Amino acid sequence: MDNTFNLKKEIKKLGLSQKEFAQIAGIHPNTITQWINGNREMPEWIVKFIEYYKKAKLLDEIDSKLQELKNTQ
Repeated sequence: MDNTFNLKKEIKKLGLSQKEFAQIAGIHPNTITQWINGNREMPEWIVKFIEYYKKAKLLDEIDSKLQELKNTQ
């Protein structure tokens, strides 16, 4: 796993609390805490999940802007 990946910072960059992220990912909030504290190894798929979440969020923003433009015509 990429040692430079900081789960706590990445969740914050998404504008989410750890509890919100846990709900979205379908994970118990305590698991997130254990990963952040290093008490439990974080699975690789979490990194990919965050990457895909970021892309989906960006696509939602683009779609919203396109809808705004469409409605002004």
